[in-house]
Amino acid sequence: MKRNSDQELSLESNRTNRSYRLLIKILVIIGITILALAGGAYWYFLQTYDEIEYMEIPETDEDLGITEETENEINIFENNKSIINVLLFGIDKRSDEETGRSDSIMILTIDPVNNKIKLSSLMRDTRVSIKDYGDNKLGHAYAYGGPELAIHTINKNFRLNIRHYASINYGGLINIIDSVGGIYANVKEDEIDMVNKYTNDTAYVEGLNFSLITKSGYQLLDGVQAVGYSRIRKVGDGDYERTERQRTVLSGIIRKLTDLSVIELPGVIRRLASNVETNITSSYMLKVGSSILNAGISDISQSRFPTDDHSYGEMINGSWFLVFDEYDTVDELHNFIFSDQ
Repeated sequence: MKRNSDQELSLESNRTNRSYRLLIKILVIIGITILALAGGAYWYFLQTYDEIEYMEIPETDEDLGITEETENEINIFENNKSIINVLLFGIDKRSDEETGRSDSIMILTIDPVNNKIKLSSLMRDTRVSIKDYGDNKLGHAYAYGGPELAIHTINKNFRLNIRHYASINYGGLINIIDSVGGIYANVKEDEIDMVNKYTNDTAYVEGLNFSLITKSGYQLLDGVQAVGYSRIRKVGDGDYERTERQRTVLSGIIRKLTDLSVIELPGVIRRLASNVETNITSSYMLKVGSSILNAGISDISQSRFPTDDHSYGEMINGSWFLVFDEYDTVDELHNFIFSDQ
């Protein structure tokens, strides 16, 4: 097996810097398509799309980990042909030479039948089988083999047939949040010190000025503060509660985006586009947008997999893993994505 222990140690040492780039690619898909399909904005969409880094990856079923058994399982769902799934990766990438690794992994589902957008978080510490690398953390697949291996790993272990992805590194999130005027979050009293700690750290890394939070409660956070808020790990229920904070930040951005005028939206979209890597073509991007708008989708459902009922934490060879029941987890995930259960 082609294990790289030095790389694994390096990956583990960077844990404190990874969560705050999160789900920006979701905004790319939602934001750009809203813009593209708003009256008369098609030309701007095409211009903006050219700024996205388009990546060609192998697309055969074997390359992407899609099996006949998987297709048969998915085909039992009546609405499976209407569902659009896109894998979203938030990556920790410090230079153009790095592949980076996926700190946040989500499936964006467009369900026009049930008029919903669904967000399925996949826990990065989940113990999965990675082609040529054996059992390891799901978040490591991207570092080992980029988006192709990450897609293969997810499809193989969760029995899915996803072909499209979008990735973004952490650098753009602060600008995006600031470009929409900040987001609102309910900061708890015991979170203030940690928010300020990570705000200070984030501002230092990015070379930005910052302001500290001085009170608890529902309040407007700027980009650096919101990133600091989303990075908290040691208050509350660890990684699980952190994903809730990340969804708070994402939801706040989406709400702000929906309030923007067509005149304001292009600047935000341009900032998104310049930070995105994807294998989604412009025509497919418009198909996603059409599905959202034609169905009148406004509801966003969220879930996390594996769920607590079908997973447990375990130390294996000195590393903490989330071990999951494959049968029950796949069943839950498929029902959430394809039948809205």
